[in-house]
Amino acid sequence: MDVKIEALKEEMVSIRRHIHQNPEIGYKEYSTSSFIKEYLESLGFDRVEILAQTGIKAVLFAKDAQQTVAFRSDMDALEGIQEKNDVPYKSKVKNVMHACGHDGHMAILLGLAKYLSLNRAKLTKNVVLIFQPAEESVGGAKRMIEECVLDNPKVDCIFGIHLFPGVEQGRVVIQKGPLMAQTVEFDVEIRGRSAHGAMPHLGIDTITIAAQLINMIQSMLTRSINPYDAALITFGRISGGQRRNIIAKKTLLEGILRTFNEECNDTAVKKIKDIIKGLEKSWGAKIEYTELINYPVVYNHPHLTEQVMAMFPPEERTTVEPLMIAEDFSFYQREVPGLFMLLGTRNKHKGYIHPLHSDKFDFDEEVLLKGVSVFKTILENPLNV
Repeated sequence: MDVKIEALKEEMVSIRRHIHQNPEIGYKEYSTSSFIKEYLESLGFDRVEILAQTGIKAVLFAKDAQQTVAFRSDMDALEGIQEKNDVPYKSKVKNVMHACGHDGHMAILLGLAKYLSLNRAKLTKNVVLIFQPAEESVGGAKRMIEECVLDNPKVDCIFGIHLFPGVEQGRVVIQKGPLMAQTVEFDVEIRGRSAHGAMPHLGIDTITIAAQLINMIQSMLTRSINPYDAALITFGRISGGQRRNIIAKKTLLEGILRTFNEECNDTAVKKIKDIIKGLEKSWGAKIEYTELINYPVVYNHPHLTEQVMAMFPPEERTTVEPLMIAEDFSFYQREVPGLFMLLGTRNKHKGYIHPLHSDKFDFDEEVLLKGVSVFKTILENPLNV
């Protein structure tokens, strides 16, 4: 490990713990944003600006630079999780917790910022640091892009990293192609007609329609989607009806579709809509499909990934099966070549075994140094993009 990176450990740990104790949800990361902005300004960054309400773009220009490289961290915490870790830096906010490692991501990026400020004379590329709000909720990446986070200076390539307890501590997942799924969150509202439960023929039973809809969609996946294409639909919430003896007038379904390519996604969405039209016609109900969020596939640029893989010995990196979870880093990858990596945090000996989004998720803060080292290595090597 670089001596100068090692020297940053105490400060990085302090930053991480401060952020962890004071978590904020998407687009409400005001204190977090102010903390980061003040810190970056104290390091002498050439430009530090607020984008997308609470997001931050920080720029460090290098003399005669021919490339601009961006590094991104998410900022938001998770709502609805009460932390159960018995640690001094436990969340102070009721039912809000950094249970997905975003506190660590910010600490890594701020550690990189500190390192670069101390070694600015060696810098050969312009650096853009992106602190992005609302990854967990509504896709803050898209809004950051709309507000020109990748322009002025024009970013040539972008990198991100995510702490991941599915891999042993310190190992880095670097692999080309799809890493995380395209994810579509959608609602289906079924409107029928209420009636007495003893006279169902006088109503239009939206709960029965909902049951048919779910079964038809799940059957569709096994018969209309190529079995070699991974596709998964989960209906995680159903709400409808008022009393046991009244035919439900309205039922709402909340679903998520996950795939690894656009063609498969588009086919599944079209089939869902076709099923809805058929049920509307046969039952005389009104059924409305509403798409809430559509995150593209996290697809790592093959040539860029191969270059980065060559920077690290085989014993430091690994691969995983593509994950069915979503990440809005994919929006950046649609604009410029990008690589999203996973940094292993699993350490059974120290008890760091809990999954992301768990009320007991935590990690050994040594991994923060590894994260900075990974970004530093990428920045100091030639990139052909």
